[in-house]
Amino acid sequence: MEVTVEEVNGKLPVFCGTAQAGTKETVELCKHAQDIGADGVLVVLPYYHIPTEDGMYAHYEAISRSIDLPIIIYNNPQVSKTWIRPNLMAKLAKIDNIVADKENTSDISLYYQMKKAVDGTGLSVLCGLGELMFCFEALLDCPGFASGFANFDPQIPLELYRAAAGKDFLKIQEMLHNLAPFFAFRGKVQRSRTGTSVLGLHYEQHHAYIAINKEGMNIVGLDAGDVRAPLQPLTEEEKNELREVLKKIGVRIDR
Repeated sequence: MEVTVEEVNGKLPVFCGTAQAGTKETVELCKHAQDIGADGVLVVLPYYHIPTEDGMYAHYEAISRSIDLPIIIYNNPQVSKTWIRPNLMAKLAKIDNIVADKENTSDISLYYQMKKAVDGTGLSVLCGLGELMFCFEALLDCPGFASGFANFDPQIPLELYRAAAGKDFLKIQEMLHNLAPFFAFRGKVQRSRTGTSVLGLHYEQHHAYIAINKEGMNIVGLDAGDVRAPLQPLTEEEKNELREVLKKIGVRIDR
């Protein structure tokens, strides 16, 4: 966090991930982010021992009282085993410095329900699942999305965002078709891994994308290395296939 804030040096907003399993530790890390000059914090839901709705509200209320920074709630069931439902999000939206929800539901109807629940509160409901999901959520006026793809080619996600902002849905459709080989490759890699989750197939497939993003960075000349254990990197065959996929969809390969 400190290195990033120092390196960016005010050129762009820096939101630091400050979540811990407990409220006390999360508050301490949020305060540290404020002390080092971060512009905001991104706080995924409490995990391991998950709270009741009252406990979840109290968690984010305590965070909001502890800092003067804007807070983005990271509503991510894949990593936290829990999900803030629309009625609770609407209640949290009334807290002044809770400004956005990075929404990781893969159910378009649930995304719609969340948007409707916070309508008029000023809370932005962002797409947390990247380009593929954003193509569909753009129809519901999704204001933006988080992109792992941008780690190795920021221009394609930026072009997609601009198309959505301009209501150019034919352009979005064109980009969706162009990116299809990448989405197919990602799905293939995910399906090839045998997971250990007891929460269902969707959850055990989820994190292969990190290895793909890192290898994408390596391919374009950014030294990202491999994923940290216990996650596993791509195989050599998968790395070669990814290189060809990126060439096919127009990513500039420097080496």
